[in-house]
Amino acid sequence: MSVAAGSAAASFTSAALSNSVYIRNLSPLASEEHIRTTFGDCDDIVTVTFKLFPGSTTQRYCQVDFKTAGGVTKASALNNEPLLGVPMSITVI
Repeated sequence: MSVAAGSAAASFTSAALSNSVYIRNLSPLASEEHIRTTFGDCDDIVTVTFKLFPGSTTQRYCQVDFKTAGGVTKASALNNEPLLGVPMSITVI
């Protein structure tokens, strides 16, 4: 990989990570479609990824990557809003 290609990849990774929110306290029934419907008005969603908490086989969280930082700001305003009857905990790292 060339230096330029490596720099471009690093820039893309940094940009994607800086436009992410993490959603905890999800209903086990929450799907990508639910997440996209709930957060779709915040900004263009690049990816939705569900991950298990370390050491857990059932508890999970979701990472939502937005196109711009504006999506992060708008999504953060949904903290404690219910999704399928469960209040979401939304954080930014």
